Amino acid sequence: VAGAAGAGEVSEAAEREAEALGATSGLVPIFWSEALAVQTAAGKRRKLLFFREGDLQAMWRNLTLTRRQAAAAEGAEGEAEAEVASLPPHPTVHVSDLQTVCSAIVEANATAGFVFRPSSVALLDVQRGANASAAAAVSPSKPPAASGAGMAAGGGVGYDAGAA
Repeated sequence: VAGAAGAGEVSEAAEREAEALGATSGLVPIFWSEALAVQTAAGKRRKLLFFREGDLQAMWRNLTLTRRQAAAAEGAEGEAEAEVASLPPHPTVHVSDLQTVCSAIVEANATAGFVFRPSSVALLDVQRGANASAAAAVSPSKPPAASGAGMAAGGGVGYDAGAA
């Protein structure tokens, strides 16, 4: 129970700090957990940095669920069972501002050790926009302008390439 209360206090402190880092202060909050990292093909560990705490928490839930399912599929044999049992229900979340984090990364010359993780919602929005742009390019809603009509109609930018 004490561990759960401690995790709640850490999360509340992170929330208060994040509120102070919002749009009103002009500072961009960055969230991370020491327990979340990715491994490169070369075996190096990279910390994940998130712009939203909800994205960090969602990744943690997906990770713990995947590990539990893998342990259940393996019959929860020894090591897998111990790993799943050792996972806390919530990660310890750290919060800072983007400027401070980037300054520390550059100062330590450790840019290869971190990955900024965009929001899955933001990625979906970008993908929807890209799909809409591709669809518009394939089937434009109005016929293309006649050749040379763009400049005459005020479209584009004209300049005299020979003028010095």
